[in-house]
Amino acid sequence: MDEGPQDRSFNLFRARLRRAAKRHDTRFVLRSLHPRVVSSFGGDVGVKDFQRFWNIDRPDSRLWRTLATILSLGGSFRTYDGHRQFCAPYVYSRWPDEWDAFQYAAILGRNINVRTRPSLASPVVTRLSYDLVRIPRGIRGVWVPVITPSGRRGYVYSRFIRSPIDYRACFEKLRGKWLMTALVAGD
Repeated sequence: MDEGPQDRSFNLFRARLRRAAKRHDTRFVLRSLHPRVVSSFGGDVGVKDFQRFWNIDRPDSRLWRTLATILSLGGSFRTYDGHRQFCAPYVYSRWPDEWDAFQYAAILGRNINVRTRPSLASPVVTRLSYDLVRIPRGIRGVWVPVITPSGRRGYVYSRFIRSPIDYRACFEKLRGKWLMTALVAGD
């Protein structure tokens, strides 16, 4: 799900930000930050804290991969504290309130294999498409143990599953310019 194309100015900004993440364009990213951007729930607020938290000057900064992934997974518009925002990925922005974000995660794709053991060689238990699954041990490692909506247990390759409390970003248009207001994980 992606509402980004509904706002032409946001869609253009996001395309530029995607290119910046791919090229590790620190200058563009820094110019795209709200002065009070939130980097963590531990008090990291502002551009300097963002730079420090993400080690943005290092070529191996995890910012680039994190941002590219978030921006590739859609998102939606919402109103927060009276301000219109776009938040991504959709797994966060459209997570149903009745599902515990610490115990469940979303399958990212169609016909994703759920295997009996954490191995590509193990048999397929079932296939899932954009389902919500229980994650009894969280999302860690290459293979994630899951319980499917029908109650079957198995393992999903980590590339195809995402928690709503994983990294997410929100953007707000201020004085005609889209800015990142948050890039955080957790709750």
